[in-house]
Amino acid sequence: MWKYMVIVAVSCVVYQIWRNATVEDIVAVDRCPFCFGNTLCSSVYKGRLSIGQPKSLTFWEHYDTFFGGSKNVFRGMLDNSQEIILKNLGHDWELREFDSKVTKIMKNLGVKRWNDIPPDTLLHLIVEKLAGNFSAPMMKLVLCSQSSDIDEENRSHIVDEFLNRLSVDTDFDIRSGGLAALLHIWSLLHINPEPIILQLFQSQGGWPFPEYLGACGRLIAEEYCGEPLSAVAYNLTWEKRALLASQALTAAHRFTHGDSLFRLYLVDISPDNVVVMEDIKGIHLKFVDLEDVILVDKRLPETDEPTQAYVTHVSKLQDDCPDGSCFVFSAYDICSHHLSDHNYFAVCSQLFGSSPFLQDGLLRPFPEKVKQNEYYSQLEYLLKECIQPTDADQSRESIALELQQLLEHLAYYL
Repeated sequence: MWKYMVIVAVSCVVYQIWRNATVEDIVAVDRCPFCFGNTLCSSVYKGRLSIGQPKSLTFWEHYDTFFGGSKNVFRGMLDNSQEIILKNLGHDWELREFDSKVTKIMKNLGVKRWNDIPPDTLLHLIVEKLAGNFSAPMMKLVLCSQSSDIDEENRSHIVDEFLNRLSVDTDFDIRSGGLAALLHIWSLLHINPEPIILQLFQSQGGWPFPEYLGACGRLIAEEYCGEPLSAVAYNLTWEKRALLASQALTAAHRFTHGDSLFRLYLVDISPDNVVVMEDIKGIHLKFVDLEDVILVDKRLPETDEPTQAYVTHVSKLQDDCPDGSCFVFSAYDICSHHLSDHNYFAVCSQLFGSSPFLQDGLLRPFPEKVKQNEYYSQLEYLLKECIQPTDADQSRESIALELQQLLEHLAYYL
């Protein structure tokens, strides 16, 4: 085993020396405007961004950089003082596949230069992508509305509002950026819409996501927010784990109700896509890897006839996965209702239930002081009910809110 690890370590070091990648090597600005933006380019060319830490890498940092870099995600520094995350937002093969798609579309449109693409045609392509393909294994960003259909023949009001909102205080100012800004949006919808989500729901506004720092070519920079929950959970006291669990349920409630226009449903909530950082203000939890997201228009259709849109969608476990280890959902069903309990279901089943990343879930095993607490039986009951409700008179949302309050109480007063 150790012999193998030594070989891996040497390979990692040799690889890094051979690669010796700099930020300028991976921005791919020649691919613009079929890229992510250019707001960060001045910082890149002034040398303010760097890959890696300003110190000698340890064995595990070489290991992490080697395998992390293979996924085009890099640890970096801004001004040699702030830790950041740099992303190409996809594997090399995904980016090559996208370039092939660009070539094919331009050929089909009969244009040779990007600025010859008719803006209306590009808007139709954006709408088509936002409408989603529910049979696709990776949906990226799907936008749903109960009040009108979203397709390339019908640009509904929700698409216009989505684009208008994205033009305010973000890198995608369509009014001043014109066609190039639309191409950035279209490119991200195909490759990875994470920068779109980070700018629609900004960390400065209290959303539990990393701060978006900008893009240059096919590279984005984000705030470094800590290590994956799956890596640190069992090194934390139970009180801190309870506080993180409470924060996760609070986030689920905000995703569902906290925006004036959209309900935000995260498709991939798992312990490796949640990061944890502890500082003088306490311990904090944030959600990362926002590649697959569903946005649902909160407004209901204007009709006298009741439809399923008015009914709350209830997520269910597979019959053969009673412990929550199998996480399944229907994007079509979520989109067909104005409200879903998906976020609560995802947090409870993915973070609190057993999973490949946290075998016993975030809160188990319970220490003796929890088992002896007067609220222990209620805690067990609420955890089970949040994963799979059995009381038809109590919604998963009400269970999750009660659980959140109990966990916060135990975290501070146990």
